[in-house]
Amino acid sequence: MLSIFLVTFNCARTLVDVEAFSQTLLHALTQRDGAPPPDLVVLALQEIAPVAQSFLGGGYLEPFFASIVQAVQTTGESLQQQYDRLIALNVGMIGLVILAKAEIVGDIPKITTAGVGVGDYDLGNKGSAAVRLFYAPTGTEPAAILTFAAAHLAPFENAWERRNQDWESIVRGLCFKSNVLASASKPRSNHELTPEHERLLSSGADVDAKDGTGLFIGDSPVFFAGDLNYRTSDVSPMPQDSPRFPQPQSREDVGDNRKVWSVSDLKANDQLSREKGSGKTLHNLDEMPLDFPPTYKYAPIASQQWPKDGSEPASWIWSTHRYPSFCDRVLFSSSLTKYNTLMKTHSYQALALQPTSDHRPVALDFELDIPSVSWNKFTSESEQVSPFPLDPKWRERRAAARWKETCLGTVAYLAMTWNGNGVVFASLLGGVAGWLVMRSLLSS
Repeated sequence: MLSIFLVTFNCARTLVDVEAFSQTLLHALTQRDGAPPPDLVVLALQEIAPVAQSFLGGGYLEPFFASIVQAVQTTGESLQQQYDRLIALNVGMIGLVILAKAEIVGDIPKITTAGVGVGDYDLGNKGSAAVRLFYAPTGTEPAAILTFAAAHLAPFENAWERRNQDWESIVRGLCFKSNVLASASKPRSNHELTPEHERLLSSGADVDAKDGTGLFIGDSPVFFAGDLNYRTSDVSPMPQDSPRFPQPQSREDVGDNRKVWSVSDLKANDQLSREKGSGKTLHNLDEMPLDFPPTYKYAPIASQQWPKDGSEPASWIWSTHRYPSFCDRVLFSSSLTKYNTLMKTHSYQALALQPTSDHRPVALDFELDIPSVSWNKFTSESEQVSPFPLDPKWRERRAAARWKETCLGTVAYLAMTWNGNGVVFASLLGGVAGWLVMRSLLSS
């Protein structure tokens, strides 16, 4: 069995509070009925940093990744478990970080990546960053192939059709490049891809094998997590609606024969469930029951009254201009529920509100029966069919968007950061000084 703790979190363009986030993870991981720490910790992140650092990437973004990694490793130390960073990648403001127990790093011989922006002009303020892991512990042949995708879809109550379109654009644009990466600096396993792997990996829809494969290949498990932004109303709330937003004690009388809505009332209006049930989004994916409160949008002061032990507060303090909604979700391949012996779920829960965000993190804690999810256990009849073909111009579109992101990131850095302001000021000062020198030389 391979145990995985998969968290999605909208970081609100701010460095995470390492101590608070670590304590939240620790609380969740000590509620696992005595199970050992998970083998993999996967973090799907949205709005991981401000626009400048996100779009420039590289060293500008590294402090934001490092704070996430530090929080996980601090949690591991409390559990007497060492976690090594496997990979951290981003597409614009969407990030994906994976850490593994030190003792299984050598069982992950290959990693491939993919990314697509679905914001305006294909920018990565919205979109998806994805990783495909090849996991081959000793005695397991062929390797299991696991796909993790972090996503951020369009906002606002009335934009559910745009979110459906974003999903389609993600499926069309996520292409896993055939070049592979060593997952870490430790020695690799000697596992190689078998002919069966090569056959399945070359069967991506409408794209040559040399270019890569899409999100769905064969019956390889896919885990799709993020701020999917589906709301519990198709319109924004009116001022008189906010007193009815749900509380831990539901249906309390607020006067005028009106009742506070319960969490169940909001679940009944969940756009994701409605649109998915109509076959308009998130094809081939399932979700565990929503047995937690809405994860968005909390007021800035809400985290101040959150219990330190991670339990629910006496009251939820909502922002009044957005309906409380289940924006943050984790879904997985329907095949894992079709063959219900493949996946054992420990919990699907909303974690404590963080002091740096108006979203609550959401975590899926589960185990996979790795021998059963290896390729040789599936037949052609059980293979997932991609709902949309790959965009044949995915590479050109991503390259063009990356150039725009770099330009926008540079402008944002110069205009919106102290360091950037310093560069602009120094450049202006140098220009003025140079002009004065030249003027002096020419007049003498």
